[in-house]
This record gives sequence, structure tokens and C-alpha cells, in this order.
Amino acid sequence: MVARVKLKIEKLGRIQRAELDVRPLTVLIGPNNTNKTWTAYVLYGLLQSLSRTLSAARFDVSPDEQDAADAETLERMRGLLHPLFDALKADPAPARVECSLSVASLFEKTDQRYVHNLKAKSICVLLGLPDDQLQGASARLELLRNEFVTSLVSLELVFERPLNRLQVRANRHWSPGGGKPEASSALVSYVDDAWTEQKILALVHTQLWELIKHVVVFPAERNGLLPVWPLLPASDDLEVPIPVADFGRFLGLAQAAAPMGTMSAPQARLSALLKKAVGGEIAYVTEGGRKRLMFRTAGAEIPLQAAASLSRAVAGLSIYIERFFQPDDVLIIDELEMNAHPQAQVALTEFVTALVNAGVRVVLTTHSPYVVDHLNNLMEASNTPAERREELARKFAMGTASSFISPDKVSVHAVQEQSPDGEVLVREVLNRETGLIDWSTFSGVSEVVTNLYGDILRASEEEA
Repeated sequence: MVARVKLKIEKLGRIQRAELDVRPLTVLIGPNNTNKTWTAYVLYGLLQSLSRTLSAARFDVSPDEQDAADAETLERMRGLLHPLFDALKADPAPARVECSLSVASLFEKTDQRYVHNLKAKSICVLLGLPDDQLQGASARLELLRNEFVTSLVSLELVFERPLNRLQVRANRHWSPGGGKPEASSALVSYVDDAWTEQKILALVHTQLWELIKHVVVFPAERNGLLPVWPLLPASDDLEVPIPVADFGRFLGLAQAAAPMGTMSAPQARLSALLKKAVGGEIAYVTEGGRKRLMFRTAGAEIPLQAAASLSRAVAGLSIYIERFFQPDDVLIIDELEMNAHPQAQVALTEFVTALVNAGVRVVLTTHSPYVVDHLNNLMEASNTPAERREELARKFAMGTASSFISPDKVSVHAVQEQSPDGEVLVREVLNRETGLIDWSTFSGVSEVVTNLYGDILRASEEEA
């Protein structure tokens, strides 16, 4: 499997230049203060250009930032939309013009490339920094359309020239949790006193590239945000990065949303795995007319804010599985292992790989050697003969071979310091020949600790 999604960044803090393969599971490892979180957040902001569901983050694509569409596809689009363009020039203007655009026919001859750029000012807004903090910074997302299984089937457009109104109906097929496809239709109206062909093409282009249902971020601050999340989306006085504010928005939408009803088979399996990892269930209950998150075990039910920190750390994941899960969603998880005992870190690693195998894409940062080492185990286990996998799986924390993951689905990038407070380099550390991760980013610390203990013993012996 060749990665068809690329992230390119320049002058992002200590990272002068980097190019990352973004695979179904993308892992960033390295020391603190090396801009791993900034990298994950920038990718989050870029991916929002492909989704319009959960985030308030919006970054307009100016003509000089967006690569031109494939010439043949663009001409095909112009042909399909020519009734609208003719209406712009007609005198007298027709009262109403209709046309439709089939997505399958539009892209039948091409794997169209999508490019989206963020310049320094947009990156600063995203990260909650002053506008001039990151001079010359840029980030670029490149992907092929067929990397994602888009649900868009067709667009129906109605142009009312006397009202300067363009109505766009997007017809989609969603498969909730991988279940039976469901048809949906959404109508949006746009009014502009100065419509041009370019404006109409840009609007249609935006609709065509809404490939992801949900992009959800779980910031490292998520434990502390649970009790105060209503303040985040509503207050302009809180200077927080957009991904942090969006996590508050996600919690608010989740609280207002009804559960998806009967869980699909993938949802039910993932929900059971997460319960096993944290030792209980995270669920909403209604008390006094308001919903509250509770943590339930076999013998107790307590408010989530009073539960163990691990339960709070994974609450967002639990909510996502119950209320939003869709194939091809993207989750950004900063510090997966936060507040987790090593045994729980191993279980969470297996949960994430099972999530990826169920069709959800995950980008995570980690400082944990347990996560990295166990990911090696899970990749190697994917190479075992099919008839031996279930027996082998019983030795793993989750007890299921659905956590075994092919190295082709994984990319692991180490962010490495060249000198204290100096430039850092980003390099791929998953060896494609062996399918294993070079985890020297952690082993160096282990060697220092081991050698230090020897130095202490020698010093004590010399004193004696």
C-alpha cells in the first residue's frame, strides 16, 4: 500500500521542513517541545477543508493557494454547468435555470489530486498564536480523491438570476457504522449580487471535496476540559487553539445529539473493546432535565468528573463511537497514553488499531515506549497464518485478532532534536522491509537511566 496522502510543512516552530506520509494510522513520536502537537493540529486544520460537520475551523482557499483541477475534469464540469453560465450573460435573465452534476461521470476518467495550503497567518490562528509568530510557515495537504470513499452521488443546482440566488442540493449515501447505506439530501442557498463563473466553480468544487464526514480532535487538555467545555465555543475571551475549542464544540454537539440507535456490528465491537480497556462504561444520563456523563462499572455509577483520569481521557472516544462513528472519519489524538498505566496503554493501542481496521483513520502523538513497542507486536502479528491468529490473539489485552494491523496501514514519524532548542528533523522510522519501528528515540533515555544507576553503585563502592 502506497500512502496517497501527504503532509508537507515548512518553518513550523523548530521544524524547518518535513514531508509526512499520512496513512490510516499515523504516529508521531519524540521528545517534548519538538512541535509534534503543532504538526497534528496543522493536519487537523487542513483536513477540515474536506469536512463541514463538527468543527468551527474554516480556512478559505484563495486561487493562489489551490492547485488547478485536472484540466479534463474542469472542462467536463464547465460543460455540465453551462446552463448556469449562460444565465449569467443572458438579457433578459431567465427566472430559473436548473442543471445536475453526476459525481461518478465527472470523475470517471481521473483520480483527481487535491491540494490545500495553509499560510503562516492561518496557521497562527489555528494554533492560537499572534499573527506574526510563525514568519514564513506553511503547510500543504496533497491527496487523491479516491483515497476516501466519498458518499456524494450528485449535485442538483438551481440558479434564480433575478434573486441572485444559487441553490445546491447535495445527494449522498451514508453507511452509518458500516451498516446499510442510507440516502440523504441537503439543500443550501447562496446569494451573491456579483456571481461569476469562477465563484460558481469554486462553490461546486467545495461541495465535491467534502470527503470526510467527521474530523474530531482529542487534545491533551481533554481531561480538564470536560467540566468546563460549554465555555470554549462560546467565549471570545478564551485564547485557546482552534482544536481545543473544537473539542468543546464536539462535546456540545454530542450532548445535544441523540444516540445513533442500534449500534452497527463494528460500533458494538469497538464499544465493547473500549469498555474492556477502561474497566467500565461511559454514558450520558439525564438528571434534573440535563444530561451528565457518568462512569459505570458493575458495582457503581459516578459522575465522570469524579472518575479515574483514564476514564476522562477516553470519554471523547466513547462518545464518538456511540454517536458519530463513520468509515473514513479522521481522529486526531494528542498523547494517547495520557494518565494510563502501562497495561492500559497496551489496551488502548490495541483499541486504536482495531478502530483503524474498522475504517476510521487515526493520527496520534505519543511519548510512550509501551505504545510503540506494542504497535510492533500488532504489526508482526498481522503476518501470522490465519489459522493461528485467534489462538495468538488470546494472549493480547483485547483478546481479538481485529487489533492486528498490517504495516502498510501504518506510518511512524520520529521528531528528533539536532541540538537543545535547535532545529528538529522529522523522519519515517517504520522500516518498510522489516515492518518494524526503530524506537531509538526512547532507547537512548533507557540507556542513560541504566548507566546512571551503574554510576551510582560505583560511586557508593568507592566511598565505602
